[in-house]
Amino acid sequence: MTRLGTRRRHQDAVLFAIERYGMDGSPILSDGSALKVRIEEGRPLIGSPNAATAAIDIAMWVDQAIEVGSLIWIGLLSDLGTADPTNLKEVVDCQIVPDIKGRTSEYVLLLKKWSNKP
Repeated sequence: MTRLGTRRRHQDAVLFAIERYGMDGSPILSDGSALKVRIEEGRPLIGSPNAATAAIDIAMWVDQAIEVGSLIWIGLLSDLGTADPTNLKEVVDCQIVPDIKGRTSEYVLLLKKWSNKP
């Protein structure tokens, strides 16, 4: 029997986590790893402490904390070679959602369309 938390995550995604930053400050990403996720599209805006807002394309529920700045591609890891690699999403925020008794936690990632332009 599967855990209740994983029953709701039926969609697939590929995570390219930040391993470290290069000498020029650009992120160095890991190889892709598969994730089971639940996707909710259309979250409008989030605010930051300095009053800037960011448009959010997707809220994604996962079972692990993921570093802000990591990239996610929605789809199967096996399809990555034949798919459009430009449809990447960037993690803008990672929020922890504990269950009511504090036993387990889920994580909500807020994602926006990635652009490699500075």
